Formats: sequence, C-alpha cells, structure tokens
Amino acid sequence: MPTPYQSEILRIIDNEGKGGECGVSLINRRMMLGTDFVRGLLDSMARVGLIDFIDSRRIRLTLRGLRALGKGPTGDAEEEKSRLGKEIPEERYKRWTKGRSSVPR
Repeated sequence: MPTPYQSEILRIIDNEGKGGECGVSLINRRMMLGTDFVRGLLDSMARVGLIDFIDSRRIRLTLRGLRALGKGPTGDAEEEKSRLGKEIPEERYKRWTKGRSSVPR
C-alpha cells in the first residue's frame, strides 16, 4: 500500500504524464516539495516496483503502480510486457543506481 505522498505521485504520473511516463521535474513542480525529498520518494517507489526509471530524469508506471491506483492493465499481457521491457523493476533500479555517487553533492 503506497503512502499518501507516493499515491499522489502515482496520480500525477497517470493524469499528467504521457502514456504513463513523465519527468521528475513535473513531479517536483506539482508536489511543491524539495528535489531531494521527491527523489527519495521515487527511489523508494522504484525499489518496491511501483515505478520504473527510464533514465535519470524520466519515470513510468509499472503494472504494480497501476494496480495501486485501482487500475488494471489496459491491454493484453504481451502488450504490457513489451511496453514495460524485459527487465524487472529491481534490476533496472540496481542498474540505474550503480553509477550514482554515495557522496552528497
């Protein structure tokens, strides 16, 4: 069950994103919270599989994120699998965080 902040982020991605995808900056503007706080929320959401990082600035909803919003998959299973890619969210998250520095900037 997502937290209230996570639920709000999921609604922003679903309502204002294109095809279930949006930029991190859009979420920052809509939430009116600090960038570091929002980035921490997104990292935790990626760890549990609610969202998937396309790159460092773009994210998309996963099937789990859609279900958390009370929506199911919109197409057949093969279409959803091709849309989400072959990697599972945990693998993408590990790959995305692999190059991140642990030293604050």
